[in-house]
Amino acid sequence: MIEKLERMFRRTDRFWLILAVCALSFLVVVGIGLLIFWDFMAAYEISRPKNAIESFMADVTPAYISQIEDVLPEGIDYALQSEEEARKVIADSLGSISYAKNTKLSTEEKMVYMVLNSGKPVGQVAMTVVRSDGFGFDYWEVTEQTYDFSYLLCQPMDITVPEEFLVHANGVQLGESYITARDVQFESLEEYYAKYDLPTLCTYGVGPVMGELSLTVTDPAGEPVEITAETDMKQFLKNCTDEEVEALQDFLTKFVQRYTDFTSVTGGQGKMQRNYNQLVALISGNTLAQRMKEAMVGLIWVTDRNASVEEITLNMCLRLEEGRYLCDFTYVVDTNDFSGSVESTSRVEMVVVETKYGLKAESMVSK
Repeated sequence: MIEKLERMFRRTDRFWLILAVCALSFLVVVGIGLLIFWDFMAAYEISRPKNAIESFMADVTPAYISQIEDVLPEGIDYALQSEEEARKVIADSLGSISYAKNTKLSTEEKMVYMVLNSGKPVGQVAMTVVRSDGFGFDYWEVTEQTYDFSYLLCQPMDITVPEEFLVHANGVQLGESYITARDVQFESLEEYYAKYDLPTLCTYGVGPVMGELSLTVTDPAGEPVEITAETDMKQFLKNCTDEEVEALQDFLTKFVQRYTDFTSVTGGQGKMQRNYNQLVALISGNTLAQRMKEAMVGLIWVTDRNASVEEITLNMCLRLEEGRYLCDFTYVVDTNDFSGSVESTSRVEMVVVETKYGLKAESMVSK
């Protein structure tokens, strides 16, 4: 009886052992299957182009883009702006970075995505298949990226200044290499260059740099000077002493008053010759005097306009040669007649010559 029980237990142990081995084998097969499945799914996920571009773009930040080796456009003047400063301009210009597939450029072998800065394209990246695995999946990676920030380049600028002035761009003083033109004549003074040795201007060509280009100008004394497209450059023609300026102002004040009396027929027709004589006394040479005499013909029927000089401003005076001065001045006259009071402003260029009888007007041109 005991032997039978022993044989029965031995058969039972063998059964459970076999069952356990089978169960364990099954679990191993299932585990290996799951591992293979998980590897399959992982490989599938990694191989998807969408996941590849998402993974890449997660690291594309303003700082990342600005530090790409060839991201800077060509033409930057690194003497005025360091590479670090140029890259910072790019980084500061970027906000929300996103991407969108360019379906027109994408193919089965190459996928192209636009890189967007706040919705506007600033570059593109291209993905291609770099390898395949045992499951037959293709692995995509970004193999090319290009960016265009040329729109951040400021336009090159030209600035024309007197030759003795200094020009600074972004805080850097410009040297000889930036001068693109010399002996530039002051506008509207061409006729005087034929007779006199006048000062000239020079033109600087500057830029480009990334972002804004700041130009500042200083005079020989180091004082800042504002120059715009509307600046009358003749205001910088200053080589007269204070005493000369004062004498010229006194002369012009007297001349304008007598010229106004003459053209306005102050005192009536009976005083016309007197007005003419007083005016001519301030004129040197026959040409300008003859012009005034011829003007009398048109004044024969003019009555006293009761004109008064309200203001006279000496805009510029320049010492020429042989005791001559070129003066640019503006004067305001208030005229009263049957139509009422009328204020008029005139601007004149006049050559004043120093004679043994004092300063005289040699020529005058209304501007």
